[in-house]
Order: sequence, then C-alpha cells, then structure tokens
Amino acid sequence: MMSKIEEESFGIYIHIPFCKSKCAYCSFVSDACLSDCKDYVDALIREIRDVGGGRHADTVYIGGGTPSVLKRGELKRIMSAVRENFSLFDNAEISSECNPDSATREFFDECVSSGVNRVSMGLQSANDALLKKIGRIHTFGQFTDSVEAARAAGLENIGADLMLGLPSQTEKDVTDALRAVIERGLKHVSVYGLSVEEGTPLYKSGYEPDEDMCADFYDLCYETLKSAGYHRYEVSNFAIAGKECRHNIKYWTSKPYLGFGVAAHSFYGNTRRENTADRKRYMTGERVEKITELTKADRIEETIMLSLRTDRGLDLTEFENKSGCDLLKSKRSEIDRLKKLGLINIDGKRLRLTEQAYYKMNYVILALL
Repeated sequence: MMSKIEEESFGIYIHIPFCKSKCAYCSFVSDACLSDCKDYVDALIREIRDVGGGRHADTVYIGGGTPSVLKRGELKRIMSAVRENFSLFDNAEISSECNPDSATREFFDECVSSGVNRVSMGLQSANDALLKKIGRIHTFGQFTDSVEAARAAGLENIGADLMLGLPSQTEKDVTDALRAVIERGLKHVSVYGLSVEEGTPLYKSGYEPDEDMCADFYDLCYETLKSAGYHRYEVSNFAIAGKECRHNIKYWTSKPYLGFGVAAHSFYGNTRRENTADRKRYMTGERVEKITELTKADRIEETIMLSLRTDRGLDLTEFENKSGCDLLKSKRSEIDRLKKLGLINIDGKRLRLTEQAYYKMNYVILALL
C-alpha cells in the first residue's frame, strides 16, 4: 500500500526542443538549431528552481525533441537541478528519450551517472528505405548499436517506439520491426498510428494513412507482442510485466505532474498549465502561456476518456466517490448496449474495454459521456 506522500508525489516532465533534423511527420515543438542549447538549459534550471520547493517526485521523463543531442554535461546539469529542488524517491523511475543516430555510449554513460534508469529509443521502423522516406536520419544498424551501447553502460530497461501507417509500409515491415525489438529483449514497446498534422512535409505531400490497413497492422502488433510475453497496459503501450512506464501511467490516472521547458504542460489540483511554445519568450522568463481551471464536467470526461485507454479500466466506485455520479445507473441503457456489442465488460466494480474494442474506443467513450 502506498503512503500518502507517495500518492501525492509528482511526475516531472522535461522538454528538450532540439533535434539533429526534423522528421517529415513531426509537429512537436522542436527544431534542428542547437546554438542556444546551453542558454536553454540555464532557463530550464531556473524554472526547476522556481517551482521545485522540495516537492516529492517519483518519476522524471526527459522528452523532446531528442534529449540525446544535448551536449555532454547538460543532462547531468538538468538532473542535478531536479535533485537539488525536489525530494526524489530512491526508487524513482527516471526516463530519457533518444534517437539511434545520437544515442552513443557517451550519452548512455552520462544517463547512468545522472541517475537515468530507463531509456526509450525512436526506432519507428527496421526498414532503412522507409526510415529515409519519413525523414529519419538513423539506420536500423545504428539502432542495434545503440541497444548494445546502452547495455554496455549498465542500462537494462530499454524500450522502443514503432509507427504504423507510414508511406508504403507493408506487413513484412511491421513484422521485421517487431522481431527486432523482441529478439533484442527490449522491455517496452510503444506502437503509434501515424497522425499527419497540418504544416508538416508529409501533410503537404497529400499523404493520408489507410485506416483499415493501420487497424490490421495494430492487430498484428497486439498478437505478436502478446505471444512474446508483452501485455498491453494502455492502447499504444506494451511491456514486460513490471516494466510499464510509471510516468506515463500518471497521465492516464490523472495523477499530478509538472512540466518544465518550452510547450510543457503541468497538472495538479484542478488546474492545467501550459508553457509558451516560443523558445525565446521562455528563455526570458515568460513561461506560462495558459492556465485552465477544470470544471466538474471536465474531470468526469477526462476520467472516463483516460481510464478506458488502460487495461485497468474505470474504477466505478472511485469514479462515483469523486464525481457523485453512479455511471451504472445514469448510463444503464448505453452500458447494456455496449456489453451486447461485446465492446465492454464489467468485472466487479471496474469497467474495461474488451480486446476487440480498442479500435472503437472513441465510440465507447462518446456513449458513456
């Protein structure tokens, strides 16, 4: 059982907006200009000092962008600031994203010396031609080398991201990528459907993923990973038991988290805060762009939406205690219909999606709101 302090501990997200190059599908706040890298880290540290105040934290997630492109020593500076300004648990999960083209042994050595105990690599595909087509600058061989370098540095909790719906992607491409992560014993696999966002090169090219093909690829991922001993604990995330990303679970269970850096988001109490996406403004101290106070209706909607993404599902008793709404009564006819369609099941006081319902998740959520 968790103590009250553990229950109230924050997750910390740190945004690194630098990349070697911009991928054809990327709409994140990042770019390939590293000239102000040191100044940006200085600004990050100032924000961490201003907000920390000794708060308890049990997860740290360094994302981007590409944290592995930071100049050596900057990651250690960031993590030193976190430890100086937060009460970080001894068993804290500390994750960093990285890309194979910059995930060197030197990077992983700095990760280990900074306390990072989990890394997530952006593989996306094991097909070099396909990687080039979407603007990725790494090769599959570099991914293999990066996994070996991470293990040589002492990191064992290694995960990878895969993407579905890429231009000209085939079933063999997906199978090869799955085999690559399974054979190398990676502990975590994130599987994302490609979203073509306005303003990206892929959007300008007119490309649109085939939704039916993506659904078939997703089913292939689910069955293959399940057979290999991974369980789906969230719609896009699979892990060996005990290696789930504790930080991301905070998002899906509405636990408090603090975001540092340009475009980072925070959530605690009933308030969401969003930092400016303008790096120059952020670095001058003009950080918070938007503050939103969530209404009771907002919280109900978010709880249903986020809970049903996970294998834990929606705890109906906890939901009623927090919202004052008995969902079994207020949505009785909708729940009966969804059960008859085979889209949900109720085990005791917990409502979950069935295995076949994950591609109809939005339909289920809308029916319950």
